[in-house]
Amino acid sequence: MEKMPAVDFGPKVDKEVERIETPEKLTEKDEETLFEYKRDMEVEGLSSGRIFKLLCHTRKVAERLGDKNQLDAT
Repeated sequence: MEKMPAVDFGPKVDKEVERIETPEKLTEKDEETLFEYKRDMEVEGLSSGRIFKLLCHTRKVAERLGDKNQLDAT
């Protein structure tokens, strides 16, 4: 049986952090919220693959909200 290759999600998480840092579509508050979320996931011991997935999806939702930040939308 052939094993699937392992994927290192660390660089993908770093690239996602760079996307969050570029002030194109995110408010300052959303950036802060996403970085706090990332820190919390790391403290909980989630894998870098899971962190990448959740950060990516959450960033996309924040971008679609436009000028309204995530905390006000909930």
